[in-house]
Amino acid sequence: MRLLWLLPVLPYPPDTGGKQDPYYMMREFHAQGHDITSGTIYHGDEPPAIPDEFSGLITSNFFLPGNPGKLPSRLFASLADNVPFKFRKYHSKIAVDRLVELFESEPPYDCVIVDHLHLAQLALDVKSAVLKKKISVPPLVLRTPNVESTIVKKYAERVDNPMIKAFAGNEAVKMKTYESNVFSEFDLVAAISDMDRKAFEEMSKKAANFITVTAGVDVDELRPSKINPVEGEVVFVGSFDWQPNVDGATWLINEVWPKVIEKFPAAHFTLVGKKPPPYLAKLASDTVEATGYVDSVTEYINRASCCVVPLWIGSGMRLKILEAFALGKAVVSTSLGAEGIEYLDGEDILIRDDAGSFADGILDVLGNAELRQVLGRNARAVAERKYSWKIVASGFRDEIQKLI
Repeated sequence: MRLLWLLPVLPYPPDTGGKQDPYYMMREFHAQGHDITSGTIYHGDEPPAIPDEFSGLITSNFFLPGNPGKLPSRLFASLADNVPFKFRKYHSKIAVDRLVELFESEPPYDCVIVDHLHLAQLALDVKSAVLKKKISVPPLVLRTPNVESTIVKKYAERVDNPMIKAFAGNEAVKMKTYESNVFSEFDLVAAISDMDRKAFEEMSKKAANFITVTAGVDVDELRPSKINPVEGEVVFVGSFDWQPNVDGATWLINEVWPKVIEKFPAAHFTLVGKKPPPYLAKLASDTVEATGYVDSVTEYINRASCCVVPLWIGSGMRLKILEAFALGKAVVSTSLGAEGIEYLDGEDILIRDDAGSFADGILDVLGNAELRQVLGRNARAVAERKYSWKIVASGFRDEIQKLI
């Protein structure tokens, strides 16, 4: 297949869930012999350099400028129409015009994959312009890693600042309305979990073609370490410029961690990920550490006796759970944190949904080596059986070929 893949950000290095999904999917499509052209949004004066690790997967890449408007102008513009503010950053007339030129190129693309709802309006504006030129439009496939309106709504419910709460509440309503109208404009919508797919089906005002294509994990690269974990070490991995991660980390430090330390004084909690905000970094102590960006997240996961996912906001799938599973690690998570992943509570993972039971779950893992081993072994089996990128990408490929 000859594919055009639209990306909101250059997906290398694959150090966040939003980058990992397209990078590893594209890697598998390339390995299967498909021809990929990428169109990538950039912000600022100059586009970034393309790393060799990514350029080797594609035939060519076209950088597309994002919205050049300043934050205040985007905010005011957002009040005037139905496009959510969050998505305005990824749209410009220059990008539309450049993509129209690509659609006019020969040979035509077999399919266009639009990675993330952020780029939906850009893709649809291009589609409209191309149709006006009497040019046929290849099938449009939308890949949706989150129910965006759910994330914003839950954030609005939990944030304290009244101005931010009001704006986020209004944005959640606008985003849900946008989602309910946009899916039917695409030929295929690939949700990342069955729960997300069902949410999309319920909210969509018109019939749309929804499927589930889960996230995956590189089970060949990520394997259980032979090095013993650090006794009492607890790790939470995530990008801390994403509010749900900050919210979860704050909750764990304030509500859960004192209960853990009371019964296991030698325990140590490490937040591993880029851009922790100052107020989160200030919560560091003798038993709590925030690393900021690190070159090797795997190193920290391997050191952990317990991996945690204390999320209360979000949708989609947490790739960090799949990575911990592939590395054979015991994981304690909220139900929402493990949403979209098939598991057996108590056998593959421990699911705990309040501060007391979450603390007890961590203590159970820290204090019981046999439980750690059983959970880790079962988690690894789940990753191999259901979430290998080869399996996931092959399923996605089959659905696209059916569409074509």
